[in-house]
Amino acid sequence: MEDQKHFNTTESISYMNLIKMVLAKKRILLFTLLAFLFGGILLALTSPVEFESSAITISETEEGMGGLGQLGGLAGMAGINLPMNNTQKTTFSLEMYPDLVKSRSFLNPLLSEEFFFETMGKNMTIKEYYLQERPGNIFSKFFGLVFSIPSRLWNIFSVSQESTIEDVQGNNEENFLRVSSSDEYVISQLRKRISIDIDKRFMTLRVKSPEPLISAKLNNIVLDKLIVYATNYKTEKQRNNLEFIEDRTKEAEQNFKQSQLTLASFRDANQGMISQRARTREEFLQAEFNISFNVYNTLKQEVEQTRIQLKKDTPIFTTFEPAAVPLGKASPNTPLILIISIFLGLFVGMVIVLILIIKEFFYKSI
Repeated sequence: MEDQKHFNTTESISYMNLIKMVLAKKRILLFTLLAFLFGGILLALTSPVEFESSAITISETEEGMGGLGQLGGLAGMAGINLPMNNTQKTTFSLEMYPDLVKSRSFLNPLLSEEFFFETMGKNMTIKEYYLQERPGNIFSKFFGLVFSIPSRLWNIFSVSQESTIEDVQGNNEENFLRVSSSDEYVISQLRKRISIDIDKRFMTLRVKSPEPLISAKLNNIVLDKLIVYATNYKTEKQRNNLEFIEDRTKEAEQNFKQSQLTLASFRDANQGMISQRARTREEFLQAEFNISFNVYNTLKQEVEQTRIQLKKDTPIFTTFEPAAVPLGKASPNTPLILIISIFLGLFVGMVIVLILIIKEFFYKSI
Protein backbone atom coordinates (compact mmCIF):
# COMPACT_ATOMS: atom_id res chain seq x y z
CA MET A 1 0.00 0.00 0.00
CA GLU A 2 2.84 2.36 0.92
CA ASP A 3 4.66 1.38 -2.30
CA GLN A 4 1.60 2.31 -4.35
CA LYS A 5 1.36 5.70 -2.60
CA HIS A 6 5.07 6.26 -3.19
CA PHE A 7 4.63 5.37 -6.87
CA ASN A 8 1.69 7.76 -7.28
CA THR A 9 3.61 10.52 -5.48
CA THR A 10 6.65 9.96 -7.68
CA GLU A 11 4.49 9.92 -10.80
CA SER A 12 2.74 13.15 -9.83
CA ILE A 13 6.07 14.78 -9.05
CA SER A 14 7.39 13.67 -12.44
CA TYR A 15 4.41 15.22 -14.19
CA MET A 16 4.78 18.40 -12.16
CA ASN A 17 8.47 18.57 -12.94
CA LEU A 18 7.74 18.04 -16.62
CA ILE A 19 5.22 20.88 -16.62
CA LYS A 20 7.68 23.13 -14.78
CA MET A 21 10.42 22.28 -17.27
CA VAL A 22 8.11 23.06 -20.18
CA LEU A 23 7.09 26.37 -18.61
CA ALA A 24 10.74 27.15 -18.01
CA LYS A 25 11.23 27.04 -21.76
CA LYS A 26 8.10 29.00 -22.58
CA ARG A 27 10.17 31.54 -24.48
CA ILE A 28 11.05 28.90 -27.06
CA LEU A 29 7.41 27.85 -27.27
CA LEU A 30 6.27 31.46 -27.63
CA PHE A 31 8.96 32.25 -30.20
CA THR A 32 7.99 29.23 -32.34
CA LEU A 33 4.30 30.12 -32.09
CA LEU A 34 4.93 33.73 -33.13
CA ALA A 35 7.21 32.62 -35.97
CA PHE A 36 4.56 30.31 -37.44
CA LEU A 37 1.84 32.89 -36.87
CA PHE A 38 3.92 35.51 -38.67
CA GLY A 39 4.49 33.05 -41.52
CA GLY A 40 0.75 32.37 -41.71
CA ILE A 41 -0.05 36.09 -41.83
CA LEU A 42 2.59 36.57 -44.52
CA LEU A 43 1.15 33.65 -46.48
CA ALA A 44 -2.41 35.01 -46.25
CA LEU A 45 -1.36 38.53 -47.27
CA THR A 46 0.77 37.49 -50.24
CA SER A 47 -1.45 34.71 -51.62
CA PRO A 48 -3.31 35.76 -54.79
CA VAL A 49 -7.01 36.47 -54.32
CA GLU A 50 -9.15 34.16 -56.45
CA PHE A 51 -12.85 33.72 -57.04
CA GLU A 52 -14.52 30.39 -57.77
CA SER A 53 -17.49 29.85 -60.08
CA SER A 54 -19.26 26.49 -60.22
CA ALA A 55 -21.77 24.94 -62.61
CA ILE A 56 -23.73 21.71 -62.22
CA THR A 57 -24.86 19.68 -65.23
CA ILE A 58 -26.69 16.38 -65.60
CA SER A 59 -25.62 13.81 -68.15
CA GLU A 60 -28.55 11.98 -69.72
CA THR A 61 -27.89 8.25 -69.97
CA GLU A 62 -29.01 6.05 -72.86
CA GLU A 63 -31.90 3.68 -72.36
CA GLY A 64 -30.26 0.78 -74.11
CA MET A 65 -31.48 -1.45 -76.91
CA GLY A 66 -35.16 -1.84 -76.06
CA GLY A 67 -36.76 0.49 -78.58
CA LEU A 68 -34.36 -0.25 -81.42
CA GLY A 69 -34.59 -3.98 -80.80
CA GLN A 70 -38.36 -3.97 -81.29
CA LEU A 71 -37.95 -1.76 -84.36
CA GLY A 72 -35.39 -4.21 -85.73
CA GLY A 73 -37.88 -7.08 -85.36
CA LEU A 74 -40.57 -5.21 -87.26
CA ALA A 75 -38.09 -4.07 -89.91
CA GLY A 76 -36.87 -7.65 -90.35
CA MET A 77 -40.39 -8.74 -91.26
CA ALA A 78 -40.37 -6.05 -93.96
CA GLY A 79 -37.02 -7.18 -95.31
CA ILE A 80 -35.00 -4.30 -93.81
CA ASN A 81 -31.76 -5.06 -92.03
CA LEU A 82 -31.09 -2.79 -89.01
CA PRO A 83 -27.60 -2.89 -87.46
CA MET A 84 -27.51 -4.56 -84.05
CA ASN A 85 -23.89 -3.88 -83.05
CA ASN A 86 -24.65 -1.20 -80.46
CA THR A 87 -22.88 -3.12 -77.72
CA GLN A 88 -19.52 -2.22 -79.31
CA LYS A 89 -20.02 1.53 -79.56
CA THR A 90 -17.54 3.94 -78.06
CA THR A 91 -18.19 4.95 -74.47
CA PHE A 92 -17.04 8.07 -72.63
CA SER A 93 -18.00 7.84 -68.98
CA LEU A 94 -18.32 10.78 -66.60
CA GLU A 95 -15.38 9.46 -64.56
CA MET A 96 -13.06 10.46 -67.43
CA TYR A 97 -13.97 14.16 -67.31
CA PRO A 98 -11.74 15.12 -64.32
CA ASP A 99 -8.71 13.78 -66.20
CA LEU A 100 -9.85 15.33 -69.47
CA VAL A 101 -9.98 18.92 -68.16
CA LYS A 102 -6.38 18.60 -66.96
CA SER A 103 -4.97 17.28 -70.23
CA ARG A 104 -2.73 19.42 -72.45
CA SER A 105 -4.86 18.91 -75.54
CA PHE A 106 -7.92 20.28 -73.72
CA LEU A 107 -6.25 23.17 -71.87
CA ASN A 108 -4.01 24.37 -74.68
CA PRO A 109 -6.83 26.13 -76.66
CA LEU A 110 -7.83 28.02 -73.49
CA LEU A 111 -4.54 29.92 -73.51
CA SER A 112 -5.75 32.12 -76.36
CA GLU A 113 -9.08 33.03 -74.70
CA GLU A 114 -9.22 36.80 -74.19
CA PHE A 115 -10.90 38.65 -71.31
CA PHE A 116 -10.98 42.15 -69.91
CA PHE A 117 -9.05 42.19 -66.63
CA GLU A 118 -10.24 45.05 -64.43
CA THR A 119 -7.11 44.88 -62.28
CA MET A 120 -4.95 45.33 -65.38
CA GLY A 121 -7.32 47.74 -67.14
CA LYS A 122 -7.06 46.04 -70.54
CA ASN A 123 -7.92 42.96 -72.58
CA MET A 124 -5.48 40.10 -72.17
CA THR A 125 -5.36 36.44 -73.07
CA ILE A 126 -5.09 33.83 -70.34
CA LYS A 127 -1.51 33.17 -71.37
CA GLU A 128 -0.52 36.84 -71.32
CA TYR A 129 -2.03 37.38 -67.88
CA TYR A 130 -0.39 34.43 -66.12
CA LEU A 131 2.98 35.05 -67.75
CA GLN A 132 2.89 38.67 -66.62
CA GLU A 133 1.45 38.19 -63.13
CA ARG A 134 3.06 34.85 -62.17
CA PRO A 135 0.55 34.39 -59.31
CA GLY A 136 1.78 32.82 -56.09
CA ASN A 137 2.54 33.59 -52.46
CA ILE A 138 5.91 34.79 -51.23
CA PHE A 139 7.07 31.28 -50.25
CA SER A 140 6.24 29.66 -53.58
CA LYS A 141 7.93 32.51 -55.45
CA PHE A 142 11.04 32.27 -53.26
CA PHE A 143 11.43 28.50 -53.62
CA GLY A 144 10.54 28.74 -57.31
CA LEU A 145 13.32 31.27 -57.79
CA VAL A 146 15.82 29.15 -55.87
CA PHE A 147 15.03 25.92 -57.71
CA SER A 148 14.99 27.68 -61.08
CA ILE A 149 18.60 28.88 -60.76
CA PRO A 150 20.12 25.68 -62.27
CA SER A 151 17.77 25.79 -65.25
CA ARG A 152 18.48 29.51 -65.77
CA LEU A 153 22.22 28.84 -65.79
CA TRP A 154 21.69 25.95 -68.20
CA ASN A 155 19.68 28.14 -70.58
CA ILE A 156 22.46 30.72 -70.65
CA PHE A 157 25.02 28.22 -71.95
CA SER A 158 22.69 26.18 -74.16
CA VAL A 159 20.90 26.71 -77.46
CA SER A 160 17.27 27.77 -77.31
CA GLN A 161 15.18 24.63 -77.25
CA GLU A 162 12.03 26.29 -78.59
CA SER A 163 13.58 27.04 -82.01
CA THR A 164 14.85 23.46 -82.23
CA ILE A 165 11.37 22.15 -81.57
CA GLU A 166 10.00 24.47 -84.24
CA ASP A 167 12.41 23.03 -86.83
CA VAL A 168 11.46 19.47 -85.92
CA GLN A 169 7.83 20.41 -86.14
CA GLY A 170 8.30 21.82 -89.64
CA ASN A 171 10.20 18.81 -90.95
CA ASN A 172 7.97 16.17 -89.41
CA GLU A 173 4.72 15.16 -91.05
CA GLU A 174 3.34 13.65 -87.86
CA ASN A 175 0.73 15.62 -85.93
CA PHE A 176 2.23 16.44 -82.55
CA LEU A 177 1.11 18.94 -79.94
CA ARG A 178 3.98 21.41 -79.55
CA VAL A 179 4.01 23.01 -76.10
CA SER A 180 6.64 25.58 -75.16
CA SER A 181 7.91 26.11 -71.62
CA SER A 182 5.74 29.22 -71.23
CA ASP A 183 2.66 27.32 -72.45
CA GLU A 184 3.43 24.50 -70.03
CA TYR A 185 3.62 26.99 -67.15
CA VAL A 186 0.22 28.51 -67.97
CA ILE A 187 -1.29 25.04 -68.42
CA SER A 188 0.00 24.08 -64.96
CA GLN A 189 -1.70 27.18 -63.54
CA LEU A 190 -4.99 26.23 -65.21
CA ARG A 191 -4.74 22.68 -63.86
CA LYS A 192 -4.75 24.10 -60.33
CA ARG A 193 -7.83 26.21 -61.03
CA ILE A 194 -10.10 23.90 -63.03
CA SER A 195 -11.61 20.82 -61.42
CA ILE A 196 -14.59 18.49 -61.82
CA ASP A 197 -16.46 16.50 -59.18
CA ILE A 198 -18.67 13.59 -60.20
CA ASP A 199 -21.64 12.44 -58.13
CA LYS A 200 -23.62 9.80 -60.00
CA ARG A 201 -25.02 11.67 -63.04
CA PHE A 202 -24.24 15.11 -61.63
CA MET A 203 -21.09 16.84 -62.81
CA THR A 204 -19.87 19.90 -60.91
CA LEU A 205 -17.36 22.08 -62.75
CA ARG A 206 -15.35 24.53 -60.64
CA VAL A 207 -13.19 27.26 -62.14
CA LYS A 208 -11.04 29.74 -60.22
CA SER A 209 -9.91 33.08 -61.58
CA PRO A 210 -8.44 36.33 -60.22
CA GLU A 211 -11.68 38.17 -61.02
CA PRO A 212 -15.30 37.04 -60.36
CA LEU A 213 -16.71 37.83 -63.81
CA ILE A 214 -13.86 36.08 -65.59
CA SER A 215 -14.32 32.94 -63.48
CA ALA A 216 -17.98 32.71 -64.58
CA LYS A 217 -17.13 33.34 -68.25
CA LEU A 218 -14.28 30.85 -68.20
CA ASN A 219 -16.56 28.29 -66.56
CA ASN A 220 -19.02 28.58 -69.46
CA ILE A 221 -16.21 28.25 -72.01
CA VAL A 222 -14.78 25.14 -70.34
CA LEU A 223 -18.23 23.56 -70.07
CA ASP A 224 -18.98 24.22 -73.75
CA LYS A 225 -15.65 22.70 -74.78
CA LEU A 226 -16.35 19.67 -72.59
CA ILE A 227 -19.70 19.08 -74.26
CA VAL A 228 -18.21 19.48 -77.75
CA TYR A 229 -15.32 17.16 -76.91
CA ALA A 230 -17.59 14.48 -75.46
CA THR A 231 -19.98 14.74 -78.41
CA ASN A 232 -17.19 14.46 -80.98
CA TYR A 233 -15.61 11.57 -79.10
CA LYS A 234 -18.80 9.54 -78.79
CA THR A 235 -20.09 10.22 -82.30
CA GLU A 236 -16.85 10.19 -84.28
CA LYS A 237 -17.21 6.54 -85.28
CA GLN A 238 -20.82 6.99 -86.39
CA ARG A 239 -20.02 10.24 -88.24
CA ASN A 240 -17.21 8.55 -90.15
CA ASN A 241 -19.49 5.61 -90.85
CA LEU A 242 -22.26 7.94 -92.07
CA GLU A 243 -19.86 9.81 -94.35
CA PHE A 244 -18.61 6.54 -95.82
CA ILE A 245 -22.13 5.18 -96.43
CA GLU A 246 -23.29 8.47 -97.99
CA ASP A 247 -20.37 8.34 -100.44
CA ARG A 248 -21.19 4.75 -101.35
CA THR A 249 -24.87 5.71 -101.71
CA LYS A 250 -23.99 8.41 -104.24
CA GLU A 251 -21.95 5.90 -106.23
CA ALA A 252 -24.79 3.36 -106.06
CA GLU A 253 -27.28 6.01 -107.18
CA GLN A 254 -25.15 6.80 -110.23
CA ASN A 255 -24.85 3.10 -111.08
CA PHE A 256 -28.60 2.65 -110.61
CA LYS A 257 -29.45 5.58 -112.90
CA GLN A 258 -26.94 4.40 -115.47
CA SER A 259 -28.32 0.84 -115.52
CA GLN A 260 -31.86 2.23 -115.66
CA LEU A 261 -30.95 4.44 -118.61
CA THR A 262 -29.15 1.59 -120.39
CA LEU A 263 -32.13 -0.75 -119.97
CA ALA A 264 -34.60 1.89 -121.19
CA SER A 265 -32.43 2.74 -124.22
CA PHE A 266 -32.14 -0.93 -125.16
CA ARG A 267 -35.90 -1.46 -124.94
CA ASP A 268 -36.58 1.64 -127.03
CA ALA A 269 -34.13 0.49 -129.68
CA ASN A 270 -35.43 -3.10 -129.82
CA GLN A 271 -39.21 -2.67 -129.73
CA GLY A 272 -40.99 -5.43 -131.66
CA MET A 273 -37.88 -7.63 -131.92
CA ILE A 274 -38.29 -11.19 -130.72
CA SER A 275 -34.80 -12.57 -131.35
CA GLN A 276 -33.31 -14.75 -128.64
CA ARG A 277 -30.15 -12.67 -128.60
CA ALA A 278 -32.07 -9.47 -127.90
CA ARG A 279 -34.12 -11.21 -125.22
CA THR A 280 -30.94 -12.50 -123.51
CA ARG A 281 -29.41 -9.03 -123.61
CA GLU A 282 -32.56 -7.53 -122.11
CA GLU A 283 -32.56 -10.12 -119.30
CA PHE A 284 -28.93 -9.30 -118.55
CA LEU A 285 -29.64 -5.57 -118.41
CA GLN A 286 -32.71 -6.22 -116.27
CA ALA A 287 -30.61 -8.25 -113.81
CA GLU A 288 -28.03 -5.44 -113.62
CA PHE A 289 -30.83 -2.96 -113.02
CA ASN A 290 -32.30 -5.10 -110.21
CA ILE A 291 -28.90 -5.50 -108.54
CA SER A 292 -28.10 -1.79 -108.72
CA PHE A 293 -31.56 -0.94 -107.39
CA ASN A 294 -31.22 -3.35 -104.46
CA VAL A 295 -27.76 -2.01 -103.60
CA TYR A 296 -28.97 1.58 -103.81
CA ASN A 297 -32.09 0.86 -101.77
CA THR A 298 -30.10 -0.98 -99.08
CA LEU A 299 -27.58 1.84 -98.78
CA LYS A 300 -30.36 4.42 -98.50
CA GLN A 301 -31.77 2.42 -95.60
CA GLU A 302 -28.31 2.22 -94.02
CA VAL A 303 -27.96 6.00 -94.28
CA GLU A 304 -31.21 6.57 -92.41
CA GLN A 305 -30.32 3.95 -89.81
CA THR A 306 -26.90 5.52 -89.24
CA ARG A 307 -28.44 8.98 -88.87
CA ILE A 308 -30.82 7.63 -86.26
CA GLN A 309 -27.96 5.94 -84.42
CA LEU A 310 -25.89 9.14 -84.61
CA LYS A 311 -28.64 11.09 -82.90
CA LYS A 312 -29.02 8.31 -80.37
CA ASP A 313 -25.30 8.33 -79.53
CA THR A 314 -25.11 12.11 -79.15
CA PRO A 315 -24.78 12.83 -75.41
CA ILE A 316 -27.31 15.14 -73.80
CA PHE A 317 -26.25 17.54 -71.06
CA THR A 318 -28.81 19.46 -69.05
CA THR A 319 -27.66 22.48 -67.06
CA PHE A 320 -28.93 21.96 -63.53
CA GLU A 321 -27.23 25.04 -62.09
CA PRO A 322 -25.54 27.51 -64.47
CA ALA A 323 -22.30 29.27 -63.65
CA ALA A 324 -22.82 32.38 -61.54
CA VAL A 325 -20.56 35.32 -60.75
CA PRO A 326 -19.16 34.61 -57.25
CA LEU A 327 -19.89 37.19 -54.55
CA GLY A 328 -16.92 36.44 -52.32
CA LYS A 329 -13.37 35.23 -52.71
CA ALA A 330 -12.57 31.53 -52.56
CA SER A 331 -8.93 31.93 -51.58
CA PRO A 332 -6.95 32.65 -49.55
CA ASN A 333 -8.92 31.40 -46.55
CA THR A 334 -7.28 33.68 -43.99
CA PRO A 335 -8.96 32.32 -40.80
CA LEU A 336 -8.10 28.74 -41.72
CA ILE A 337 -4.49 29.68 -42.53
CA LEU A 338 -4.10 31.42 -39.15
CA ILE A 339 -5.65 28.52 -37.22
CA ILE A 340 -3.37 25.99 -38.93
CA SER A 341 -0.37 28.26 -38.28
CA ILE A 342 -1.17 28.45 -34.56
CA PHE A 343 -1.57 24.68 -34.23
CA LEU A 344 1.63 24.04 -36.19
CA GLY A 345 3.50 26.59 -34.08
CA LEU A 346 2.34 24.97 -30.83
CA PHE A 347 3.11 21.48 -32.11
CA VAL A 348 6.60 22.32 -33.39
CA GLY A 349 7.34 24.34 -30.25
CA MET A 350 6.33 21.43 -27.99
CA VAL A 351 8.46 19.04 -30.03
CA ILE A 352 11.50 21.33 -29.72
CA VAL A 353 10.96 21.78 -25.97
CA LEU A 354 10.56 18.03 -25.38
CA ILE A 355 13.71 17.31 -27.38
CA LEU A 356 15.65 19.81 -25.24
CA ILE A 357 14.24 18.32 -22.01
CA ILE A 358 15.17 14.79 -23.10
CA LYS A 359 18.71 15.95 -23.99
CA GLU A 360 19.10 17.64 -20.57
CA PHE A 361 17.82 14.54 -18.78
CA PHE A 362 20.17 12.35 -20.81
CA TYR A 363 23.25 14.50 -20.02
CA LYS A 364 22.35 14.62 -16.30
CA SER A 365 21.98 10.84 -16.15
CA ILE A 366 25.47 10.46 -17.63
